[in-house]
Amino acid sequence: MLTWRYASAGAICSGGAGGICVGTDLNATGDERAASATPPLTVIDLVQQTGLGLSVVVDAGRLQAEARRAYVTDLPEPGRYLSAGDLVLTSGTWYRGDSGPQDCARFVDSVAGSGAVALVVGLLVLRTMPRALIETCARRGLPLLTIAPDRSFAPVIETVLAHNLVGPTAAVRQAAAFHRRLVETVSRAQGVGGILEVFGDEYDTDCWVVSPAGAVLAAAGAPPSPAEVFAGWSHALTSADDGGEGPGGLPVPGEPSAVHVIRAPGPAAGVRGVLARRPRHPGAPAVPPEPVLTVLGLLAMELDLLGARHSAGQSRVAELIDVLGADSAAPGEVSAHLRLIGADPRLPIVMVAAALEGGAVAQHVVADLFTETLAPLNGDVTVAGCATDTEVLLIVNGEGTRPDALADAARDLAGRYRPLLGRGRLLVGISEPTTSVSQLAAALDVARRRLLAARGGQGRFSVVSATDTDSHLVLLAALPERLRESYRDRLLGPLLAYDASRGSQLRRTLASFLETCGSWQRSAEELHVHVNTLRYRVQRIEELTGRDLSSMRDRTDLYLALELLPEAEQGAVFPAPSLSAAVGEDPPDAGALGRRTG
Repeated sequence: MLTWRYASAGAICSGGAGGICVGTDLNATGDERAASATPPLTVIDLVQQTGLGLSVVVDAGRLQAEARRAYVTDLPEPGRYLSAGDLVLTSGTWYRGDSGPQDCARFVDSVAGSGAVALVVGLLVLRTMPRALIETCARRGLPLLTIAPDRSFAPVIETVLAHNLVGPTAAVRQAAAFHRRLVETVSRAQGVGGILEVFGDEYDTDCWVVSPAGAVLAAAGAPPSPAEVFAGWSHALTSADDGGEGPGGLPVPGEPSAVHVIRAPGPAAGVRGVLARRPRHPGAPAVPPEPVLTVLGLLAMELDLLGARHSAGQSRVAELIDVLGADSAAPGEVSAHLRLIGADPRLPIVMVAAALEGGAVAQHVVADLFTETLAPLNGDVTVAGCATDTEVLLIVNGEGTRPDALADAARDLAGRYRPLLGRGRLLVGISEPTTSVSQLAAALDVARRRLLAARGGQGRFSVVSATDTDSHLVLLAALPERLRESYRDRLLGPLLAYDASRGSQLRRTLASFLETCGSWQRSAEELHVHVNTLRYRVQRIEELTGRDLSSMRDRTDLYLALELLPEAEQGAVFPAPSLSAAVGEDPPDAGALGRRTG
């Protein structure tokens, strides 16, 4: 009894399925195989067929064993999907240089423990045969073969099958060719896009990969719409906890596509992204589950590599931001950090600070979206960024760097990704271009202050740049940092020192009194004190500052000084915008002087 099939489990896919296996049905009895009267095909028989390009690396005294089935896999531990008599073929994508000996031991022990007769290793990916692999095969008594660089696995697979059948079926040829194209794509470092191109061409399907951040990493065929990206991304990730989407994928309600969660290999598998696909025309045949699982495994490995590079890039940007925050940073040190992130210190640089308030996604999602959106602007522009829990910081570098173009791109981003951003408010502050690395710290400060000014804007998108001088915060941000500090300390220094030494709340009292437009009753209620107590505090504030709080000019001076406090201290002075204001509902009336408008 003979058969060919795609294995239902055990292939390249880290999720544990999708290997190509062809040959004798291992469920057949010995009598049934003997009745075929076909001489057994041994490992040495395959080696002696010069057209296959096989050569022996480790003999292990077992080359006379019968090869009953050919099985292609790149799983780190494929043993549970193998059977006695298997000829195992691998391209070695499971091998990592930093943990090579451990990878070899895990793979070979799993193969040898299954009763496989030999291991064939292609060197398109590995280039050279790892010594650890040779030693491990010798220790386990597993014959190790290699295949010539100009030969593929397909003839070996077909020979195993042809030994029992008149000729390999068209489906086996197609499967082998598809697998060969995938391996060649990985070996040539064509990345996620290359894998999708092979998959899309083979099965006549549009497909794309979305990162956990919601950004489209690559697409083949017709690109998805933002709504389609959001639908697949949210549906897949909300269904990812049980891992039960199966090889057929998750159907997306209202969308002509299926989505598959891409998981990392290993017991602590995490979500690496989402593969979505849709047929290119109504009559396209259904995609078998096995090649989908194979592609998912390859994508998981590529996304792991991509994620490692991405994290390293963000770390370098974060280091540069830390350097700019140090007063002692030398221009040469700043220039060196800029070159590490791929920026040219001689070209104009614009700093961008952004934040998503009240949104359904984290700030690093916004960083990815901005990087993807701003990078194609005006030709040769370098965009690098990092994210914290509260803000996104971007460095945009190049001859084509213009604040107005960046503002327009941010506005387009807010509209295009509105389904992803949800009911959150996207806020952006943009500095002027600078060609002096010594002014980069000041540009960062300007961007952050304009982000603060953007919080006073209306609607779900607010951007403040040099042309948006419709707020006192923008005017303050345009002042040199030393001038701002001098103004703040001169007006509030004695008051802040009094609070620090006595544990009083005069700063908070001043903020409340100004926010309520000098209303004694409303301010006392807000502070939960008696009006007479409030009058005493105001008198003490006037004595410490030398200002008259019945004067609008003096009130304005003190209000601006409070605005110049560090942002961490401002939270204790001016209350943060309420959630209702963040999602566009009517905010409570805050009075004329205290209302923060943009």
